[in-house]
Amino acid sequence: MSKAGMRFHQLAIGTRFQFEGGFYTKTSPVMANDESGKAVFMKRSDAVEPADVSAQVSDDINQPHQILAMALARYTNEAMEIVHNAFHPAEAATLNKVHQKLSELEQHLLEDASSRLD
Repeated sequence: MSKAGMRFHQLAIGTRFQFEGGFYTKTSPVMANDESGKAVFMKRSDAVEPADVSAQVSDDINQPHQILAMALARYTNEAMEIVHNAFHPAEAATLNKVHQKLSELEQHLLEDASSRLD
């Protein structure tokens, strides 16, 4: 399969890609950060387009807020995996609420830390 028409799950973590008109960086198997560092849940089946590396102006992955965002996303995803393993599949609604709350906490922490890094 060519790089055009790739699915999110096919991207390596750390890959910069385009999705629905915006640019993102994959931070975990189900999460990506937009250009502002905001974490976004992605479906494995989402159609994405790898970004043209030659078109990138800077290496965003080396910016402190991007490093922090990736570390925080990894932490959140590992926490979600622990929570997911503790729930019965029939409790999907509760699991989704927990995931949403963890994502909100991640975003608040990232915003607070990013404002101090700038």
